[in-house]
Amino acid sequence: MSVRDKIFNQKFLNDQLKHFSLTDIPDFEKKWKIIKNWNYSLEESNLSKTKEESLQGEFLNAIFTKVLDYPNRIGRKLWNIQQEQKTEIDSTKADGSLGFFTDTINDVRAVIELKDAQTDLDRKQKRANNLTPVEQAFSYQYKMKKCQWVIVSNFKEIRLYHSSTMTEYERFLMKELAEDAEQFKKFYFLLNRNHLIERDGKSKIDLLYENNEKEQEKITNTFYQKYKNIRRELYTHIKNNNPEVDELTVFEKTQKLLDRFIFVCFCEDTNLLPEKTFRKVIEAAKSTFTLSETRIWDQLKGLFHSIDQGNPHLNINKFNGGLFKKDPVLDGLIIKDEIFTYFEELAEYDFNSDLDVNILGHIFEQSISDIEEFKLEIQGEEFDPIQGKRKKEGIFYTSPGVTKYLLEETLVKWIEDREKELGKDNLPELKEKDFEEFAKKQKNKRIKKKLAVEEHIEYLIKLQQSVRSVSILDPACGSGAFLNMAFDILIREGERINRELEEKQGGQAELFDINKHILKNNLFGVDLNEESVEITKLSLWLKTANKHDELTSLDENIKCGNSIIEDKNITPKAFDWKTEFKDKMDNGGFDIIIGNPPYVFARNKRFTEEEKQYYYTHYKLTEYQLNTYLLFIERAYHLLKNGGWFGFIVPNTCLTIDSFKKMRRFLLENTGNLKIINIYDKMFEQANVDTCFIIFQKTKPTKVTLGEYINEQINIVAEVDPSELIDEQSIINIALMKDKRSRELVNKIEQNSVSLNSVATVSTGLKAYQVGKGKPKQTEEIKESRAYHSTQKLDDSYIPYLEGADVKRYLLEWSGEYLKYGDHLAEPRKSVPFDKPRILVRQIPTKGMYAINAVYTEKHLLNDINSMVIFDFKKDPLFILGVLNSKIITYWFINKFDKFQRQTFPQFKVKELKIFPIPKVSEEQEKEIVNYVKEMLEIQRKKAKFFKKLEIVLLDSLKIKELPSSFKTFFEWSVEKWLEKINQYKTLTINEKEEWIEFYESKKEYIENLNNHELSLNQLIDQKVGLAFGLNEQEMELIDEYLKDFLGID
Repeated sequence: MSVRDKIFNQKFLNDQLKHFSLTDIPDFEKKWKIIKNWNYSLEESNLSKTKEESLQGEFLNAIFTKVLDYPNRIGRKLWNIQQEQKTEIDSTKADGSLGFFTDTINDVRAVIELKDAQTDLDRKQKRANNLTPVEQAFSYQYKMKKCQWVIVSNFKEIRLYHSSTMTEYERFLMKELAEDAEQFKKFYFLLNRNHLIERDGKSKIDLLYENNEKEQEKITNTFYQKYKNIRRELYTHIKNNNPEVDELTVFEKTQKLLDRFIFVCFCEDTNLLPEKTFRKVIEAAKSTFTLSETRIWDQLKGLFHSIDQGNPHLNINKFNGGLFKKDPVLDGLIIKDEIFTYFEELAEYDFNSDLDVNILGHIFEQSISDIEEFKLEIQGEEFDPIQGKRKKEGIFYTSPGVTKYLLEETLVKWIEDREKELGKDNLPELKEKDFEEFAKKQKNKRIKKKLAVEEHIEYLIKLQQSVRSVSILDPACGSGAFLNMAFDILIREGERINRELEEKQGGQAELFDINKHILKNNLFGVDLNEESVEITKLSLWLKTANKHDELTSLDENIKCGNSIIEDKNITPKAFDWKTEFKDKMDNGGFDIIIGNPPYVFARNKRFTEEEKQYYYTHYKLTEYQLNTYLLFIERAYHLLKNGGWFGFIVPNTCLTIDSFKKMRRFLLENTGNLKIINIYDKMFEQANVDTCFIIFQKTKPTKVTLGEYINEQINIVAEVDPSELIDEQSIINIALMKDKRSRELVNKIEQNSVSLNSVATVSTGLKAYQVGKGKPKQTEEIKESRAYHSTQKLDDSYIPYLEGADVKRYLLEWSGEYLKYGDHLAEPRKSVPFDKPRILVRQIPTKGMYAINAVYTEKHLLNDINSMVIFDFKKDPLFILGVLNSKIITYWFINKFDKFQRQTFPQFKVKELKIFPIPKVSEEQEKEIVNYVKEMLEIQRKKAKFFKKLEIVLLDSLKIKELPSSFKTFFEWSVEKWLEKINQYKTLTINEKEEWIEFYESKKEYIENLNNHELSLNQLIDQKVGLAFGLNEQEMELIDEYLKDFLGID
């Protein structure tokens, strides 16, 4: 199987090709001859063995101009192919481009990257940016606004990519194009000038791509819905007909039967089993004279036995492997004929084209979530999607681009390490005469001199042995996405080495079962979920099954267990690594550890008390907030060989939050080639989580690489010494590293200040509910019913209650709720003076010119944990309030903590608020800021009062119960829009219109005056706070420009 998917569903593409014939290709014979000539040069000369880049111009002219009909510039005002195309952003150059060009127009629709015949298109190049040729081509593509297609070639093969992903492409080998007219027809159909690009509107291939995506999504979703429904129907059928079997066992056997069925369907359509095997079983059962109601099931058991042990008479290979191993419980079930009519619906799909291995992998991964829901139903528990498998056990679908990137950065890096160790860089460059000398020595054994070609052969044999020994572990393997991609890359690398050996040895190929070797010796996985383990095995079997060999047993490689607990007293699924993978652990561990571990926080009873104590005792990097992915990182480090490579996808909160500072420091002090890449692409369709890549080698510390992953492109931001990131918090702020001026300015702000916790006390708000806390201990019912809340003040213990959303910048609102205060609350926070002067700060910042939402109050109010409290002031609280709400603190906050790297609910906590900078000021400076803040608070009070009155008037006049929130911006409307809005609720007479216009104009003038005053005060406070921090006019302007750029404001 290939390392990649194709762009187009091949069945869908073949349907299109039926309407396109060789006669539709102008000058077909002439074009085909050009291809044949190129192939002849590659095969018969040493063009494919030596580096020759001077042919690029000839290649573009021959293949793209003469064969694919892209006119060049010569003699034309408008042409469609251009050599050495500069990008629009930074003037880097692609080798060529396709599009629409004149002396003034540069409309690129496809970029072309060419390499010599010796260059592997998937291997990193020895260049400054260390990109593969494919990555290099995409680095040009995203800088061209209208560019939808990417073409990469090394003369021997030509690849076509869509701009959306690097993991799917159509591949054309020059040899196949020269020998197979149908392959040439497909090549011409997809890449010719009249199909691939269109000046106005979408091209034929653009539309083909869109329709293919829609069709593929439709097929996948429809199939999965049927698959899911059949599982439910089959489960119900088996349960009803086998009442003595417990329901979880019934479900396990239901899933196993479905897994077997999918494997049979796949094997039928890929010629691994005789055609229509399942349908023949149905027909054979129906044609028997027995009166049994289980005729089909009886026949299927026979089929499964034949697949397990082999049946030469029926042309069925012995697959073995475990999937079809005799199962007395499954075999003993009563399963009646009627249920198998549902199976026939799935059997109608083409598992070789409609549903290939990669699509099935996606379906399997989705299945894991549904399995959890089903099992909870069986156990009589209510399913909560947030607590479901994709949350509780943290399993998410991982895109192919992500899995490929992590494997390229770990497995391929490991292979490159071996290449370097074995002396690749010192090998002599081969010339044509070297191959001639080697050919002579092959014929004349008396020649003893060691030749350059032989040095290459020795090196390749040693490299081959090294690659065959690599061990790759996914400790939370899910449905096997990473192990499947690792398999593909090992196949690719193995084939590359074999190919090079054949070229050097003169065509001598080694007979070696690489598929079986990889499954048996290179891939290892563990998962807590039994279904995940079986699905991982199934996905690997589908990839490697063939007609002549047994399935490779994976029981010793893919195992079920709890990767982060080794004590069976804590959990029956405890996993003892030294026992389960003794050979690997005795030899120092695994070479590569990759994956996407579960993201599970300790709160809400996710862990038992015994589990918590185990984690705190056995893991050194844990702090007060447990999360499984931290435990997986620490476990993986200790399972990794010295010199081995690690790569995980984890939530990017670990880069900044306080409870992960020990982990950050550990990585900075104990790993080499550490690479931290913030991910801006949405990784998981069904998971609201922002993520990053953490990649490292288990060696002594080296420079740390920081970067960003956007649209499947890596942008390296900085390479820094670990010491630059190590301090008390060791926050890894990738955004700050992009801008040297910002780093200097943040340092200046901090040098001219003291921390907030040195001039006041900072605390979190109270926590009303948590099961097991409070006096008496709270129950689930108390928590769910919010038993201590009320909309009325029932007695003196009921105090107005604020939520996070009530805390705004210079303004405090109240929803009207009360909370009964006392020891019965989970965390009443008695140290906080809820009736004394204090500042409240909302945890969730605003992505705007002013990020911090802080307000001063002296009222007796309770605030929850979504707001923090500042009290016991050594400075005037209004001075501190002005500083916190200033633009300068917003700038510092964004650059210090990088919270807005998160797309979902960015928030900061008490430990971060404590270190906010407060400038060292004179009494006069402090008093000046305090006076402006007093004015600001009065402005906000007037505005709140104004809008409250406006609401009362409008509700009464328009006879409506609720005023749309849009009325809060009425002052931005025209008179016409104002009347239009009023008319929606009340038909106005001419006199009434005049009254409403007068009302509108007077209110608009009043609120605009307040807004202008507010704007002026913001500017004055910012100016005074800036001066207090010692900032000059240019630095203030830099802050303003930075924030506008950050927010996308012109």
